[in-house]
Amino acid sequence: MHPPFKKRIFSVARAEIGHLRFIVESYEGLVFLRTLDRHQGLVEISYAAERERDVNGLVAGLAKETGWHEVTAEYLGIFPEL
Repeated sequence: MHPPFKKRIFSVARAEIGHLRFIVESYEGLVFLRTLDRHQGLVEISYAAERERDVNGLVAGLAKETGWHEVTAEYLGIFPEL
């Protein structure tokens, strides 16, 4: 059985979504990113639980570079599962 995936939702400037996707894709499978709401700049990342340490480093670096920040649980459950 595969380990569970974790999901986190972030808010980012709309203009940064493409740039963010480009950076995330360069990590080849570490994180999967989907845009939840392009007008509000909401994106979701999902990743394997065992990679959380690596993902936390990436998240911190991207916060400095793109200004994204994690949003609270108010958004959880609004968007359909993939």
